[in-house]
Parts: sequence; structure tokens; C-alpha cells
Amino acid sequence: MPTLLNSLFAKKPTPKTPIPSDVSKEALDFETSIVYLTHESEKRAWTVAFVAGGLAFVLAICLILLMPLKSVTPYVIRYDSTTGYTDIITGITEKNIGINEAVSKFFVQRYVQLREGYYYELLQQDFDLVQQFGTDAVNNEYRSAFMGGKKAKQEVFGSKVMEKVEILSVVLGEAASAKTAMVRIKVLHYDRTNMKNEPIETNKVVTLAYEYVPNSKMSELYRLNNPLGFRVVTYRVDNEVVR
Repeated sequence: MPTLLNSLFAKKPTPKTPIPSDVSKEALDFETSIVYLTHESEKRAWTVAFVAGGLAFVLAICLILLMPLKSVTPYVIRYDSTTGYTDIITGITEKNIGINEAVSKFFVQRYVQLREGYYYELLQQDFDLVQQFGTDAVNNEYRSAFMGGKKAKQEVFGSKVMEKVEILSVVLGEAASAKTAMVRIKVLHYDRTNMKNEPIETNKVVTLAYEYVPNSKMSELYRLNNPLGFRVVTYRVDNEVVR
């Protein structure tokens, strides 16, 4: 009896409905897509993080390299109560300038051209510039020759003469621990009343000793004309001997 009853009242198993293959495939594709997108998103995030970290590292290195260049340089501003003009008093040292042969030849030839040339309209300008490149002793000799009585150049030449200086050669040397230069020049003497005439040519040899005083204090205007503190210590002019 129990066996019969059990067989009568036993639940029949519910048949399983088969899942269509296309639905299963779509679900698998969707899950795969989600995993793929998640992976790509993480990959992009790590790439951005690495790039940002690299840039931050490079920036840190640049800042470390620039730190020694940071310095505070004091300067003095001078005020002229009469004219109201202001300028900056500057100073530099020999450690932060490069003085080579080309620079020395430049200053030497410029000084010689300013001192030996004669342009009536530029007399005052050239006169002031020459003072910036010489010691007191050299400047006193120059002023004496330039303004010394009736034989002074400006008194003899006036506005009727122009003298142009051509640099033929500049030879730098050293004697008794002093920097020297020998400059061969050609002076072209023009008569401005008749510029059609050929100029009178005179060859001369200029011998000078010079030095650099870069840490000397000078006004900003002077520093623009003589940034390295070039200064002529001795100066001599001789006519070149033609053999």
C-alpha cells in the first residue's frame, strides 16, 4: 500500500525548457563586451596615470636643475633731483663674463676709431665715449690733446675736415702681466670743402695696454656702452715707418 500511495502522490518532474542558442550567444557576447570595455578603461586610466607621473618627474628634475640659477641681485637706483632722470647702477664680476680674443679686439678697435677719428657733428658724443674707456691718466692726455689751446684738433680742423680711421690689423699680446695691443691703422684725411678730392692717407701704429674691470660700479647708460668694464691704461701713437 505505501508503495502504491507513494507512486500515486509523487510529484512528477517538471520538464526543463531548452534555452534557445541565439539567446545564450547574445548573453555571452554582452558579458564579453562588458569585460572588454572594463579592461580597456583600466588600460587607458593606467596610461594617463603613467604619462602624468612621467611629466611630473620631468618637471621636478627641471626645477632641481634651475634652483642653482636662482639668485637675488641687489641694485641701486640713482635719482637726479635736478633733471628728474633715474638710472640703475649695475655691477658684474669676472666669473660671469667671457673675455676672449674676439671681444678684446672689438673693444680695442672701437676705442682707437673713436679716439683717432674726427667727425665734427659727432665730436661731443665721441669725446664722451672715449672717456668711458680710459683711466684718469689716459683721459687727461686725451683731453689735453683734444682741447689744448690753438693746436687742439677741434681748433685746427673745425668743421672743414673729416678723418676716417681704417683698422688694418690688431695684434694682442701680453707684457709684464699686462694685456697689450698693437693696432695698425690708416687715417683718411678729407677736406670737406671739396669731397671730390682724394683723401690724404697716413699709416700709424697705435700701442696700448688695457684691462677689464667688470665689477666697477657704473651707471646703466655707461654699462650699455662698456658692458665689460674695458679700460685703456696706456696709449701711444706713432707714424708707421715705411721701408
